[in-house]
Amino acid sequence: MQSTLRESSQGATYQPPPSVLTQIARLSTMPMPEINDLWVEHFGQPPPTHNRQFIERRLAQ
Repeated sequence: MQSTLRESSQGATYQPPPSVLTQIARLSTMPMPEINDLWVEHFGQPPPTHNRQFIERRLAQ
């Protein structure tokens, strides 16, 4: 979850990354493949389990 540049009528504008709470809240609606990708992005390897609740809690820490 990175910041982005968004096009506006006056050119590109900075759009800050979503708040931490927004990112955490979004976990519960994300498909498992996206959650697994997020895990790999943060921890550098696949999650040690397929238990969604475990993965969500660890990512939220």
